[in-house]
Amino acid sequence: MNILKRLRLSAITYNRGHLNIMVKFTLMAWLLFGSLHANSNPATLRLYTNISPPYQEIQNNQLAGSSVEILACLMETLDWPYAVQTAPWKRVYSRVRAGEADGFFTSLPFPQANDFAALSSPAALEKWYWFYTSPELVKDKVGIVRGATVDLWLQAAYPTIKVQRVNTLDQLVKLLIKGRVNSILMDKQTFENVQKQTLGKEINSQFEKYSPLGFYFSKAYLANHPDFLDAFNQALPRCVSSLPTLSNTERVLMERIATEKISEWVNNPQVIRAVEQSNQRTSSLTDANLAD
Repeated sequence: MNILKRLRLSAITYNRGHLNIMVKFTLMAWLLFGSLHANSNPATLRLYTNISPPYQEIQNNQLAGSSVEILACLMETLDWPYAVQTAPWKRVYSRVRAGEADGFFTSLPFPQANDFAALSSPAALEKWYWFYTSPELVKDKVGIVRGATVDLWLQAAYPTIKVQRVNTLDQLVKLLIKGRVNSILMDKQTFENVQKQTLGKEINSQFEKYSPLGFYFSKAYLANHPDFLDAFNQALPRCVSSLPTLSNTERVLMERIATEKISEWVNNPQVIRAVEQSNQRTSSLTDANLAD
């Protein structure tokens, strides 16, 4: 029996002189608990995304995809109302920055968003590959989806590359097939979802990097719901059903990259000097001292 029913039953047991007091108290309690309940209801989380299969895609005129499924699981777990709309990436960012939306997904970490939004823990891991039709990879003219996180990363990593930007993934693949760009950079799974356009044309690929993806939420929304991001991150493990795996080729590649990096560090004069200086400072220490 809830507290309001108990209060009403209590009022009936009193004499008429106390009845008015109890009725007033019951009404005050109802208003109080009703107000607390209304204030505890979170504001609907307004999110934007861009179509990028298999993470976000349209199926039977409905928004679907792995990231959309993860989001639905999280919002159900948190019992949190939300709504999602799609738009080009640049419009997505501008609407969140302007306070017209509360977040966007899925995205890699990038500095441009840090002043107006905060990123969740990783929900997926992209494998970025260069795709090209020539025998060798050429990066002098690259195709990219305008405003996508790959675009933002490319501007910082390869600032001198000539880039041709388009609005959709379909357009991007067409650029490559028609020879209007030498190569394109995109997630491997995403490419596999749109490569039907290649029509049997041989496509070569070369691994570039791994990129974690998460959900960005505006700082304004988080200020009004300070516990939301922690709860969201804590719920992620139960909603992310599978972790990415490495193919044999990718495993060999990662081992080679790691070996090359370690070799660079071992032969770096600054690293060698720092190790020698550390050895000099600790030369008087015994094994027992080091263990402590």
